[in-house]
Amino acid sequence: MSEPRVLLVDDHLDTLQLYSTYLSLEGFSVTAASNVMQALALSSGGVDAIATDLAMPGMDGAQLIREMRATRAEPPVPIVVVTGQADDRIEAALAEIGSCRLLRKPCDLSRLADTLRSLASTCVHDCSRCPNREAA
Repeated sequence: MSEPRVLLVDDHLDTLQLYSTYLSLEGFSVTAASNVMQALALSSGGVDAIATDLAMPGMDGAQLIREMRATRAEPPVPIVVVTGQADDRIEAALAEIGSCRLLRKPCDLSRLADTLRSLASTCVHDCSRCPNREAA
């Protein structure tokens, strides 16, 4: 498989740089966005997976998921939420709107890479029957 194209979305630039550097070293083609509007514009070029923070000023990660699921004509892109604000209720709500996985911050970088690589290669592009929507 060619290098997976991943879009990273986080308003904390140090986190964005850390994830970008690590994933690039792991063989990913990384595009980074510091907000949801930028992410929506960059995602139109095609990506294999998205990793987004949940809590961001303006539009948050949940709004990104809703927008990606509601307006994109191409097959759904697997989306991983990486957040420090997670509980079972939030996790269930995110899965309901189309999140494939939730990883808690601080995030183990190798787990993030493994999750994105797995989703990019196995996503069935049918969220209603996706085997990847389980909690991670």
